[in-house]
Amino acid sequence: MFAIQDVEPDAPLLNLLCVNGTTKLPGTGAHDFLKAYNPDINYKRLKNARKRSVLRPFVDEVYEFKGWPKLAKRVFGITLPKIEPSEPVEADGKAQRLGLARGGPPESEEHIRLKEYVCNNPLLVGAPKGCKKGWPEKQLRSLDEIDVWFMSPGKELAVEVKSRRSNDFDLQRGIYQCVKYRTVLEAQNKADRITSKVRACLVSERKLPDDLARLADLLDIDVRVLRPR
Repeated sequence: MFAIQDVEPDAPLLNLLCVNGTTKLPGTGAHDFLKAYNPDINYKRLKNARKRSVLRPFVDEVYEFKGWPKLAKRVFGITLPKIEPSEPVEADGKAQRLGLARGGPPESEEHIRLKEYVCNNPLLVGAPKGCKKGWPEKQLRSLDEIDVWFMSPGKELAVEVKSRRSNDFDLQRGIYQCVKYRTVLEAQNKADRITSKVRACLVSERKLPDDLARLADLLDIDVRVLRPR
């Protein structure tokens, strides 16, 4: 990091990504870098939970910074390899349908098949009693789009589907998408003075890794593993 700062003093703090496997925090040397970056931060005196909160924007900045290939060449004389996804990536076609992106990938066949399967099997995802079928591609006022939405008077279920093409990162994104759908639906109901219990569910064709399963449980997101027949 010192070598990087000699060339680019304002470079994001790349060394913060090297963390202890248990605490998920960088070593004590991080304090001096953070202090130089922002004199108001007294990192050493913070409890671990607060440290993670303080570190978050700095870590985000590392991932968002586009200049790493150029810095790697200038500082270390190396060319960074282009990293390709190690697993297939899900394509849901949402951005394209909503006009938010041009030329994006169309919805994959696997995603379509799983979405249709969920629509036609409400009992398998814990849909409200009385639901015979779900509504696909339910659009919210935030312009987000729920893969499948089930509704009966006073109860709703928003379902995000992730096919076998989804990697772990996409599954994590799906969990947070469920949180967003639930929150926006609750906000819409509040604005419309509607009383309705809203739940959210992530449907995946494969079992979630343990860390993502714990995350879903923490955020109260139901997870179902289904494979279309």
